[in-house]
Amino acid sequence: MSVSAPPDVAAHVEVVEQRGLLDHLGVGVLEPVIEGDHAPAPEALGHVGHVAHQVRQAIGQRAEDRAAAFLESNGWQVVLRNFRRRGGELDIVASQDGELVVAEVRTRNREDFGGAAASVDRAKQARIARTTALLLQSRPALARYRVRFDVLVVRDGSIEWIKHAFTA
Repeated sequence: MSVSAPPDVAAHVEVVEQRGLLDHLGVGVLEPVIEGDHAPAPEALGHVGHVAHQVRQAIGQRAEDRAAAFLESNGWQVVLRNFRRRGGELDIVASQDGELVVAEVRTRNREDFGGAAASVDRAKQARIARTTALLLQSRPALARYRVRFDVLVVRDGSIEWIKHAFTA
């Protein structure tokens, strides 16, 4: 399932990506982005925070699309995307040769605080592991696979694949 952003948000995603502002989507940064030629009618914007959230979602969706295509180009079959349960979400689940990869997709354009890979902290790892357990319970056919946790970092037109990023 692909989520498309409203036209005004899609235009801002382009501007934000071009300006390299992936991690800086607060009001102070969005203000220059929505000024000038790129500004929609004020009534179309609604609350700036809501627009910032939509922009982040659209950027994340694009990163997940690229990561899924990357995995497929490396011989993996994407089994499902955005598996959501109360305690968390799995971005991409892919299989190949009896192995199931649960891939967390991260986007960052700066390396502050350790960058994208470091943002998958122990709490996030625990949520991913719990959600994976729920997936395996709900889809017994997947339980026969060996499970591996990877992180795919989408940044500046490239993808860094961190295999075996953590264990559960």
